[in-house]
Amino acid sequence: SEMSILLCAMKKESPTEWRIHLQEARRAGLCEKIIESIYNRSESINNLDFQTVDDETGLKKKRLVLLYRLCIEVLNTNRVTDDELYKECKQVLGEKQIMEVISILGYYSYVAMTLNTFHI
Repeated sequence: SEMSILLCAMKKESPTEWRIHLQEARRAGLCEKIIESIYNRSESINNLDFQTVDDETGLKKKRLVLLYRLCIEVLNTNRVTDDELYKECKQVLGEKQIMEVISILGYYSYVAMTLNTFHI
């Protein structure tokens, strides 16, 4: 969820949200290469060479790549326009996690707009 929040913070240009959740993302073990990609506003982490903790199968990396793509898609279009992306997310992540990610993006978009409006 911290990766989703950081993506939202960058998309909504909320430095306060970024600062707060950057530390949380690091504590949660989010890879620095992914954090750097978010900071640089990369649209994808598909070709990024990063390791995930305790994942010999590569499933965790695949899930992170899909979550990143899902977040970017929703933050850019306010929906999922790519049917193949949705199908793959549904298969790998499940509808419950898709709903959780959309809820996180919605909530933190609201938080970012509030922080930005009141110059916090």
